[in-house]
Amino acid sequence: MSTPPPFMLRSATPADAAEIARLSHELGYPVTPEQVSAANRSTSTRGR
Repeated sequence: MSTPPPFMLRSATPADAAEIARLSHELGYPVTPEQVSAANRSTSTRGR
């Protein structure tokens, strides 16, 4: 049995908003890419 390749996690970027919105909708949480972008801006400035 082979070992699966390692993976990296990274912070979301504005370019990810459409895909995050699509996945969120798939999970039952409909949001627009604009809402995702606004939430990402809001959380990325916390603690600074």
